[in-house]
Amino acid sequence: MPQFAPPDWLPLLFADQHAIRNVIRGMHGRPNTVDTGELGTALLIFCLFFVSVWGIARLFMKPEGGNPNSVSGLLRELCRGHQLSKADWWLLTRLARHHQLTDPAALFLEPHWLDPHQCGASWQRHAARLKNLQLTLFAGLASPYQGPRT
Repeated sequence: MPQFAPPDWLPLLFADQHAIRNVIRGMHGRPNTVDTGELGTALLIFCLFFVSVWGIARLFMKPEGGNPNSVSGLLRELCRGHQLSKADWWLLTRLARHHQLTDPAALFLEPHWLDPHQCGASWQRHAARLKNLQLTLFAGLASPYQGPRT
């Protein structure tokens, strides 16, 4: 089995040359003059530099508004297009999970998904909000709910 040996230049990337030279001198029987403060400072500066570059890259490479091609991004854009609140978006997200919909856009196409009687007893406390959502999303279409909006 081959053994992995790091290249000779690898330590130069991670520390100050003087600190490495002092470590090598210490291994050859010369007086050990390794200054751990300098080595620690060099490692700290390297780590801070790496974290800063990583944070800036994440900040600038992140698309605004999330990924619109994702399922949650599509649902968010549909809610924004219909001028629904974040509370309504969260309710629709939970409802899509409850119905195990692979495409939550079906909530905007088929009114029966918003029927609290099909959702079970745990959704009865949200019946008024679901009714309002159904009437808002499907205004002018035949709805299983009869009567005025509340």
